[in-house]
Amino acid sequence: MTAPPRIGDPTALPLVSAALSHPGRQRKENEDAFGNFVDGRLFVVADGMGGHNAGAVASALAVDAIETFFRSYHAEPQQAWPHPVDRSLSLAANLLRVGIKVANHNIRAAAAEDRAAAPTSATTSR
Repeated sequence: MTAPPRIGDPTALPLVSAALSHPGRQRKENEDAFGNFVDGRLFVVADGMGGHNAGAVASALAVDAIETFFRSYHAEPQQAWPHPVDRSLSLAANLLRVGIKVANHNIRAAAAEDRAAAPTSATTSR
């Protein structure tokens, strides 16, 4: 995926991203999920915790929730956040932190609906 350089920075190059993962030696299926949102400069990797039930579902929910929160903030910056911000952190760090909390809430809600579902971990970078 490619995004043009940021507007106003004549020295910036286009941003290009790709994602690849491997299930490892123990599993046949890969339960990781990726989010390459180059237009927003957001990249998410969620580890589905292979061997747990519904790891692929949980990792996909994590990526979707983080992207949705991130885009929602950028569309309407004055909205109330679903979790408190940490004033000692940057805006970008708070977006990731709260996005992960939203993802965790969504995964737990889905797991409560389907007791066979399992949690995930998420690693993010911006």
